[in-house]
Amino acid sequence: MDLHDHLSSLTDNEVNDLAVKCETTPLYLWSLARALRRNDEKRFPQPKLASLLELHTNKTVQRWDCRPRDWHICWPELLSAPGAPAPVGAEVSHG
Repeated sequence: MDLHDHLSSLTDNEVNDLAVKCETTPLYLWSLARALRRNDEKRFPQPKLASLLELHTNKTVQRWDCRPRDWHICWPELLSAPGAPAPVGAEVSHG
């Protein structure tokens, strides 16, 4: 599920709680959600925030969803993870 859909499924209080757990604000989470929808990679979350989102959404929002262009560089250990998407614009060896 993408971040926008996830945030849309939450109450305002739940979005606030998620923001606190992720060390940010609800406004910033919504801004990131819109940037991801527009594929505005200049505004994608930093790796730490992407990891916190994955952790605190129980993997509903995954790190590779938050950084679709470079997730495989940030977290190469996920290349063989179940459900991992193919890296965008890069040939990557799994072995």
